[in-house]
Amino acid sequence: MGAEESWAQFLDWLTERHTKIKEAEDTAKSFLQKGDQEGYKEHLINRAKLLERMPLDARAVIDPLPEDLKMPVERALQRFASSASMGLKLGSTFYLSALLYRDDHGVDEPDNLAYLLDEMRKAGLNFRG
Repeated sequence: MGAEESWAQFLDWLTERHTKIKEAEDTAKSFLQKGDQEGYKEHLINRAKLLERMPLDARAVIDPLPEDLKMPVERALQRFASSASMGLKLGSTFYLSALLYRDDHGVDEPDNLAYLLDEMRKAGLNFRG
C-alpha cells in the first residue's frame, strides 16, 4: 500500500471516530435537555472513552503510514487521549463536557478534533502536528 492510500485510510478512520464521538456528545446533550444529569454524564463518559482509546484503536491504520508521519499522528491522538484519561479520572462532568473545546469556543465553531482533521487533510503527507 502506498503512502497516499495509507494516509487516506487513516483519515477515513479518524473521520469515522470523530462521527462516533459527535454522536455520543449529541446523545449526551439530549439527556441534558431532558434534565437527566446521570444520562448526560454517562454519555460524556462514553465519548471520553472513545477519545482515550484513539491511539490504541488507530494502531492498524497508523502502522502502514510513512515513518515520518507516525510520530506526529501518534502525538496528536495522544493529546486527546491524555485529556480524556484525565477527565475520566477526575469524573468531573464539566471537565468531560469541555474535552474537545477551547476556553473561548463559540457555539457554531468546530471542535478541536474537527480542527485537527482539517489540518491533517490540508497538510496531507506533510503533516507534522
